[in-house]
Amino acid sequence: MKSMKSIAAGLYMAVAVAATVTMTVPAHSMPLTLPSGLNPGDTYRLVFETSITTAATSTDINFYNTFVNDFANNASLNPVLASLGTTWTAIASTAAVDAQDNTGTNLTTDGAGVSIYHLNDQIVATGNADLWDGSIANLIRSETGGFDAAPVVWIGSTATGVESIGLGLGSIN
Repeated sequence: MKSMKSIAAGLYMAVAVAATVTMTVPAHSMPLTLPSGLNPGDTYRLVFETSITTAATSTDINFYNTFVNDFANNASLNPVLASLGTTWTAIASTAAVDAQDNTGTNLTTDGAGVSIYHLNDQIVATGNADLWDGSIANLIRSETGGFDAAPVVWIGSTATGVESIGLGLGSIN
């Protein structure tokens, strides 16, 4: 049913990555485990699927960014993520904004980028090009480390991080 489609905080990269969020912070400021092979001061991104969902009926990308950011920074739900004090963005597309632009992962305008890791230390992508090449190294899990048992998450994007024409968030109610 069209009204049943939802987004769980960000991306469902057309390769079975569930809704996700990203951020960039210096490694030395992370209260989470430093990803293997990195050193304090290295920069990287984190990605995860939220364990809660919201209706994907808004055409405003800021609605989804606020949803993701509020979820990740809720100290009672996610004390470790909240302690980062960072801004999170949804990996999602609307008719007006592509996921790769919303997350600053557009290879053309944002360059090569940095490695992207799941919260459990698994690498997801080695940079912006790898993120949007149609496959990722590991599936994205929820902030608790599990896989969402809910139906497929709709993010309105193709595997290349642009709006799936006519299927951007908020286009189908």
